[in-house]
Order: sequence, then C-alpha cells, then structure tokens
Amino acid sequence: MERRRTLVRRAGLAGVALIVLAGATACEGIGPVGPSPAATVNGHDISSADVRDVVRAQRVLVVATQKDEEKQRAAAVKAEAQNPTGQAVPSAQDLAAQHRSQLAAFDGTGSDAISTGAASSALTPLVLVQIYADAVHETGGKVTDAQRTTARADVTKQLTDLGLKAADLSKVFVDAYVELNALQAALVAERPASAAEQPLSDAEYTKQLQAIYQSQRSSLTQLCADLIVAPNEAAGTAARKRLDAGEDFAAVAADVSQDPTAASGGKNCIALTNADAALGKGASTASKGDLFGPFDSGAGDGTVYLAKVDRIETPTFEDSRAQLEQANPNTQGADAKQAADDAFVQAKVDAAAARAKVTIDPRYGTWDPGSPSTGGSAGRPAQVLPPVDPGATSAAFTTDDGATTATSSVPASAGS
Repeated sequence: MERRRTLVRRAGLAGVALIVLAGATACEGIGPVGPSPAATVNGHDISSADVRDVVRAQRVLVVATQKDEEKQRAAAVKAEAQNPTGQAVPSAQDLAAQHRSQLAAFDGTGSDAISTGAASSALTPLVLVQIYADAVHETGGKVTDAQRTTARADVTKQLTDLGLKAADLSKVFVDAYVELNALQAALVAERPASAAEQPLSDAEYTKQLQAIYQSQRSSLTQLCADLIVAPNEAAGTAARKRLDAGEDFAAVAADVSQDPTAASGGKNCIALTNADAALGKGASTASKGDLFGPFDSGAGDGTVYLAKVDRIETPTFEDSRAQLEQANPNTQGADAKQAADDAFVQAKVDAAAARAKVTIDPRYGTWDPGSPSTGGSAGRPAQVLPPVDPGATSAAFTTDDGATTATSSVPASAGS
C-alpha cells in the first residue's frame, strides 16, 4: 500500500511553515511504526501529541488574552472621553489587525496541522520542565506537594483573570506551567538567605517610620474648617456680608447652608499644603477664625462654599503611624531578596541548559541553550528555535508517526 502524501500547507502569516498530520492505516496487516518523539531531553521523550496539545492550548490562551485587551481598550476609550489625558489608545482596527497577525501563527492548527513556529514555541516549555527539574536535582532540592498546590493555584488564578478555567486548556499545557512554577519555587527554597534580606526588627522599623514622619511632618499638617454650602454665588456673597458684619457662623449656616451639619465640628480637613489651591491665597498661613469664600464647590451644580478655619493641626506620630505603615511596609530587603532569588534560579537554569542533552526533531526546530547574562547585559534565554523557512528550495518527505503520517517542508537535502 502506498503511503499517503500531503503537500505542505502555508499559514496566512508569510514564512510560517506547517507540520501537516494526515491519517494513515497499517499496510498489509503490519501495524504502524512507533511514534517518534518531537524532542528528547536528558533521556526523557516529549511526544508530538503533547506538543500539539500545547499549541492548541496556547491558541485558546491567545484568544482569551485578545478579548481581555479589547475590553481594556474599550475601558481606556471611555475613560479618556470622560477625563481627557492625552493618552494614546489604539483604534479598534489597529488592535484587530494586531490580533489577526498573532493568530496567523496558529493557522492550520486543527487536527491535521500545526505551524512550525507555534510548534517550537509550544515545545520550549516542555523542554524547560526537564531543564528545571535537572537544576533542582543538582541543588539537592525536591518539589514539595505544597509548592505544587501553590503553583496550581497561581496558574488557576491567572486563567481565571482571563475568563478561563483549567478545563478549557489541555492538561499537558496546564501541568507544564504548574510544574515550571513549582520547580522554580523549589530552586528558590534551596538558596541560602542573607541577613540583609530580613525585615527590620520592631525597634528599627519604628525608628525608620519616625524618620519618615519627621520628613513629612509639614505635609501631614491639616487645616480643618467649618463650611457653609450656599445654593449659588449670589447667596454665598450675601452670606459673606452677614459674616463680615459679625453674625454668628453657625446661625448663618442654619439660615443659608444646604448642608447645615457642615457648619459644626470642624470635620472638613485638607492638607495645609493644598489650602491655597482649595480656599484661596493666604489659606496656607491662616489662623483660627479666618474666613474664606465664597468659591465654587466644584460639584457642577452652581453651589459655592464659605469656610471658617476651625483649627490647624499636625497629627502626632502615633496618630499617623497606621498611615505611614501602609505607605511604607516593613519590607526591608524584599527587593534584594527578589533579585537574589531571580539570579540564583537563572544561574542554576543556565547551567542545566548548558549541560542538557537535547535532541529536537528538525521539523520542530533546533535547541538553543541560550547564554548567561554577563557584565550587566541580558543573556539569551534557552529555547527551541523554529526551523529556518526553506523558501523555494524544498522537498516534501514523509515519516511514520504512530497512527499518522507527517509531511513537512524541509530543505531539499534533508529527505526525499
């Protein structure tokens, strides 16, 4: 029985080759040849079926991400219309064109074909799982159940944020990213922590907050005033004349204000540094009893305010502590710890990638072990590089792959 041959199909995106999978049957009662792996990493085979499942999952993820970007664009357009800031927002047409370009790399990713660009991208995390596992083994570490549970929760949340469930994607894809997160956590757990990364002691933290309080003391000072909310400028001007004539502020407020309760207690406080902008020139140096207004309330309904300074007060350190702690949490060394964690993980993964024994089916591309960062320059990540587009000088070849026959466009010298 003659093998079935299928011509190479091209995706909509120029230069993206396809691996085409066509159905095949056994010949003369002989069963199909065993499946050939898409890659082998340190003796561990990665099947073509797994790569295909990851590609499909990646496409689902791209579509969900695009929908999220469309929602963000619509929200940005609405926000810009309500409060113009000059922020550039892409047009719906431009965003749609960008999305079509992204999905073009997945053209033909049905049951019979996957693009080689998408395939190499999907194969990379599957290879990296084995690289990370070797890095963990080299440190003497081990992934714990707790780390896998946390990793799965993190991946699930990321999917939920995009409106997806784990069941919407292939198990191979979800498990790969859960394992990558868990392996990274296992690597971090093996790094010795330094004293510089520990939080400050309670006494040291209090001292730090006190220093911040002193540096911000002037900005914490508030001007508190009683208010009259007059219905319009004319009413506000008339109320001001009565106050200047010596009438009691509370009495005028009870007679004029649309919110009589605003005239008692001096609960309307603003930062003293903003007083001039809010109440007018001279407010930042005002004293108890000084009058300001009428001025536009900013409510857009024509109402105006009159203000009588009740007090100028600076909160104590203890009064301000909760606010200071919120703005300045005790995370001394957190940035240093994150940087050290990242550097430790990257160094271990770089070393594991360099020593890894990786074989890639040439239809899926070639393995690039990457390069470590040196002298402040970023390194090159370890990854599967897609095959070079063969262009016009190509020939089709057919190989058995389990119950399928795979046909791909490759350089003429690679097969017949």
